[in-house]
Amino acid sequence: MPPNALRRLLDLHASPQRAPQESRYLKLASREVLGTGVPAAHQAAVAYVRAHGLPSDLAQIDAWFRASFEEALCATEFLAVQSALDAKTWRVAEQWCASPDTWALADPIAAILVAAHLEAGVIAEHRLRAWARRDDENFWFRRIAIVATTSLNRGLGGPTRAQLRRLGRVPPIGAHPRPDFTLDLLEASIHDTRHFIRLAIGWALRELAPVAPDRVAAFVTARRERFTKAMLNKARLDEQGRRTPAWR
Repeated sequence: MPPNALRRLLDLHASPQRAPQESRYLKLASREVLGTGVPAAHQAAVAYVRAHGLPSDLAQIDAWFRASFEEALCATEFLAVQSALDAKTWRVAEQWCASPDTWALADPIAAILVAAHLEAGVIAEHRLRAWARRDDENFWFRRIAIVATTSLNRGLGGPTRAQLRRLGRVPPIGAHPRPDFTLDLLEASIHDTRHFIRLAIGWALRELAPVAPDRVAAFVTARRERFTKAMLNKARLDEQGRRTPAWR
């Protein structure tokens, strides 16, 4: 497996002029950004697998995650489509959860990797409940726990499913929604006023609302003073916790 081949594929579409702008958008402080763009990074991952097969060396996949943003995005997808998820793949994913550097990596880690390991029984709900209760400066664990519920309740989005299918395998996620689990995580997090947590709460409620509309409405109504307009907009809910007409 040629480890530099992935970087070469990404460099074909890289734009050094665009990289600083993308770095600011991703709110990255130190991780390298090639300026490839997410669609081209997806294409590079597919091209790599078609040319060299799906990488299975977890150490190499982890090394890609530690490199540029685009390589990290490919690494996330490569780990997600392994033939089996187990304690070894979880050890890699859990390390990534501690320092994804940007929401653009934290969210696929959550919605794909964390959710898939939970659905596969590799980890249990109590782990994410503990993450949601963490009040330390590292908000990524709480954000990832919350965002994992978006796919647990509604499954993977169409573009994500299509990309993983092109790489070889779509991990089963979302067959059995978890409203109790989701609301427990949100209850443990609702006091957190940090921007990325507030928006994660709104996103989680947006995906849960079609599954359990009455429970979402009751949750929002009982805690209305904690919900900002931005959170409700992200959730696509009105002030009574009901889906706004455009999204019914």
